[in-house]
Amino acid sequence: MKKNCKEIYDELVALALGEKGGQARDHLAECQSCRKLLAELTDVVEALKARFADAPAALIEHVKAIRIGERKTTLARLVSTSLSLAGARAEEADSFQAVYEYADGQARLMYVRQNRGWEVLGQAANLVSWQTGGKEQTARADGRFSFKASNLDKTGVRLRLADKDVEIPPVGKELSGDFGGAC
Repeated sequence: MKKNCKEIYDELVALALGEKGGQARDHLAECQSCRKLLAELTDVVEALKARFADAPAALIEHVKAIRIGERKTTLARLVSTSLSLAGARAEEADSFQAVYEYADGQARLMYVRQNRGWEVLGQAANLVSWQTGGKEQTARADGRFSFKASNLDKTGVRLRLADKDVEIPPVGKELSGDFGGAC
């Protein structure tokens, strides 16, 4: 910028805001860089005046779903188990695995017989926390979780993912056929 370019900068800002420019108008006739600067300043002022449009409905619903109490809950569906699930039915197996699917992911669970019930070990991507028996726990950074249940009918768990909740039904209901499929 030329020396007098610096002197008229405040007047250029005033022009961009729609006010009088004083000596700036004469200078603009001779200085291309100041004309360019005025155009940029004017664009900024116009952008600041612009009205904000409403967000798309899908985005609004997504943000609402994240809010506690308004999250969408998806029911997971059992898609595969290890062969030892049959042994669990007869109370002969000491452990078995199950894979549950939901809209855009899956959770892997392992059920291990303990002295007085079952330990459930699981993992799911984007897991924030999990809840069973009304008690919510913070998930580990790797998406793993574990809990104990007195029997297979008490192994249901709610996974709180980044964008939704996923309900995994008790595997005991899956074994008896009492649970009716995914949403």
